[in-house]
Amino acid sequence: DMDPSLTLSQMAALPWDELEAYFKKYLVRGQVRQAFALLQEAVRKGHELPPQQTYDFAQQLLTLGHTDEAFALLRQLAAKGHGPSALALGEMYDPRLWSKERSPFSRANARQADKWYRRALAQGSVAARARLDELARWQQEHEDLGDKGF
Repeated sequence: DMDPSLTLSQMAALPWDELEAYFKKYLVRGQVRQAFALLQEAVRKGHELPPQQTYDFAQQLLTLGHTDEAFALLRQLAAKGHGPSALALGEMYDPRLWSKERSPFSRANARQADKWYRRALAQGSVAARARLDELARWQQEHEDLGDKGF
């Protein structure tokens, strides 16, 4: 069980397998914000978070409605070259996919979606090419309608 005498900072300094056990216990207990804070502290302490596990956690956060935390993790991963994370960031901005349940932003932004899809493509995401093509079609349709709100 969790050692109640350990601070978040002390947990974050543990070897990854022990730190991950605390992280998972937070998740099982529904303490999503504490789990996220532990990951952020671990990064500050120099841990390299496993990309796929971190990405999966970000997707869980999105499903649970914790869009700000998901965005922060995805952004960290994308900055380190993780294509699926850059793709997910593009989807948060994409006017065709945007929803307040899946995005921390108050409205869509096609230019930001385009930027992140291009980064995802450069990072090896095959799906990014289709997203870019779909977004370009959407932008063309809205330009044809005189809609400049993107």
